[in-house]
Amino acid sequence: MIHKNSGSVKIWWGFLKTAILALLIYILFNTVLNDQQIEKIIIKPGYTWTGVVGGFLAFSAAIFAIFINWMTTDFGDYLHWKKVDRFYKRAFILPVILNLITLMLVIATIVYEAITLTKITFAMLIYSVVNLISLVMNAYDLLNLHQSFRKIKITEVALMVSQNNGDPSGN
Repeated sequence: MIHKNSGSVKIWWGFLKTAILALLIYILFNTVLNDQQIEKIIIKPGYTWTGVVGGFLAFSAAIFAIFINWMTTDFGDYLHWKKVDRFYKRAFILPVILNLITLMLVIATIVYEAITLTKITFAMLIYSVVNLISLVMNAYDLLNLHQSFRKIKITEVALMVSQNNGDPSGN
């Protein structure tokens, strides 16, 4: 028997796997690079990082806006009926928040040039990249779900038209 909250457990497990992967990548880089090398990677090209993270933020915000737009359609009703709307809402808002925090950290790192802040920013940059990959995969899954939904709707309309002698209104 499947527990009724198993869906939310899978969602949180997905978020946790992304964070664990980012942490492992950070640990790998942190063992290979010393503090000065990390500073050189983050602080010197700091303004470039603001552009990169700003791009991540814009991309993730655009995906979230598309999702919000779809939630006002029949497809949004379908997602709600299938009880997956909450998953996608979290999956699309988290990267926006994460990239906003990362952008603020990059700016603070450029200004203060503190090693601890630089390491935190480095970790968040890695997490942002890993999360962006996850965002693209979630968006791809949602797009496939949307295409399946459209096929179902087209089939339903065609069936209704054929049952009503070519009149889609049913009159």
